[in-house]
Amino acid sequence: MNFNNLKIPKYQHIQAHISRLTGVFQDSLQDLTEHMNSGPPKQILNLALDVMRPYLRSLGLRVSQLSFQDIEVVIPAKPLSQDSQEQLDEGAVISAALFAFRRLWRKNAPRGSFHVDVLNFEFERLQPLSAPLFVRGHLPVSQREAIYVELSEHQRSVHEAGLQVYDEENQVVAKILVKSVLRMEKVLSSRADSLSE
Repeated sequence: MNFNNLKIPKYQHIQAHISRLTGVFQDSLQDLTEHMNSGPPKQILNLALDVMRPYLRSLGLRVSQLSFQDIEVVIPAKPLSQDSQEQLDEGAVISAALFAFRRLWRKNAPRGSFHVDVLNFEFERLQPLSAPLFVRGHLPVSQREAIYVELSEHQRSVHEAGLQVYDEENQVVAKILVKSVLRMEKVLSSRADSLSE
């Protein structure tokens, strides 16, 4: 599978992608397959991300920076996530980016029942993926506040976020665009006020 300029808008690609990354999780993949015909694409993708959690732990990801606006996740060199040329697998980089995206929104989550549903993502490799790599995401205050308002009024907000991947020389080697729906099941509290204090 060619991961350059990867787009996964349909759930039928997810099982193949996860299977290639996590061959040891066959039982979980079987559960995923059983849901293929019963759920919409975004639910299938988020179920697949749950299946990926043991794989994420095995990657040895480390959050090296986390604030309300910024996150950096380090992808170390590990045999599981490298190919025969010791390049990081594209799937490992994508997994780290999705982890960073969710972790940053967990930091910024408004009070109440808040959910992040990943719709799809796009991956673009620009340079060789030599470990260690650093996934960086940024959430501008103005964008966050606008999303809070939309959540307060409509209980959902469609959100796009671009994350960049850097090497040890601080060169951009890949870009990931994550598209998601942010949802609230309860009335939004004054989370913005508490963040500004």
